[in-house]
Amino acid sequence: MESSQHKIHSLAEITGSIGRCIKNFYGRCLWAKAEITKLNLFRTGHCYPELVQTENGKIIAACKGVIWSKAYNRINQKFIETVGSPLSDGMTVVFEFYTAFDDKRGLSLIITDIDIDSVIGESARAKIDTVNRLKSEGVFALNKNLPEPRLIQRIAVVSVATGKGYADFVAE
Repeated sequence: MESSQHKIHSLAEITGSIGRCIKNFYGRCLWAKAEITKLNLFRTGHCYPELVQTENGKIIAACKGVIWSKAYNRINQKFIETVGSPLSDGMTVVFEFYTAFDDKRGLSLIITDIDIDSVIGESARAKIDTVNRLKSEGVFALNKNLPEPRLIQRIAVVSVATGKGYADFVAE
């Protein structure tokens, strides 16, 4: 379209051009880090997380994410098995994604995987690996198989309330 002073583009031309540019520059899988502010899990099994990056308490970047149901089920199961809880709001994650730009919905990051180690940390990962190894060797619950004394007289836990040993004692 032409006006007397400006070339006027249709919205479809603009969004089509933006989509082609995004595909050219971000056409392969990449990794990024962001906080999931809201997970938005639908009955279909698809998940539409709201992703943000903050600095000094202020949002400096935001984007819509999409996790298709098959990927969400795999990722969430991995979270439950490894972390002990499902993927949820408020988590900062490192995720693999590719970009998609739709003329009607705009830009989305299609999330294909999440790096569990980025969520749980190195020491927690070492603990999980040790527990899994002890379970696979069949020695994790050996003390539970010992008979209890007829009369337990005392149990003592010497620890600060925030100690990891105490947390293990209470959790197990």
